[in-house]
Amino acid sequence: MPRSEAEKLGAMALFGEKYGSEVRVVAIGAANETLLGEAFSREFCGGTHCDNTGQIGGFKIIKEESIAAGVRRITALTGTGLNAYLEKASDIVDELSAMLKVPSEALVDRVGQLIKDNKKLSKELRTAAKASGSDVMAEAKQLLQKCEKINESSIIIGRLDATHIEQAREAVDMLKKKAKSAAIVLGFEDDDRATLLAGMTDDLIKKGLKAGDIVKAIAPIIDGGGGGRPQMAQAGG
Repeated sequence: MPRSEAEKLGAMALFGEKYGSEVRVVAIGAANETLLGEAFSREFCGGTHCDNTGQIGGFKIIKEESIAAGVRRITALTGTGLNAYLEKASDIVDELSAMLKVPSEALVDRVGQLIKDNKKLSKELRTAAKASGSDVMAEAKQLLQKCEKINESSIIIGRLDATHIEQAREAVDMLKKKAKSAAIVLGFEDDDRATLLAGMTDDLIKKGLKAGDIVKAIAPIIDGGGGGRPQMAQAGG
């Protein structure tokens, strides 16, 4: 029909396409093309259309979005595209069933239980890490009490038992604050790897001492390498 007539009917152009003087109008809700004014949806043709929805067959909505005020766009799969989508989904279900060793109908319950178990374990790990952190701080304080001093500067060297790099860094920061002036080297295992962490207070850095230089010098002891900032550096073996 003429474009001007289609526009009078309120047909919308939603796809940003350029239309000529003659347009095709797709209407939903009109008994025939002479009753287009009765349709509840009228749009300029924006793609491939069928005579009725029954011709589409299978239909899977994969996306729904707003494209304008009061207008939403549905993206869906049909035909061979839908078949490929369903085959891929079936393959994923089969793979998960094999991995979790449960039939497909039990997958939702199994995954739900795994999520529940994971939350419980995460909570237990946080509790254990908190307790371990307290132990690490206690060990570090003992090293401070037993350390040697050179010209009022503490030389703190020792091994921490059970810890990881974040806790060791917190221990170094704590020792620097308590000692005021200190050179620190802590050794520990992090993920079954020998690790060295060195720290230096600002007053000693001003005198030319750097944590990075210390780490580079002692890293060969654990067959490793490393570096870092003057204030803190680490090496892994």
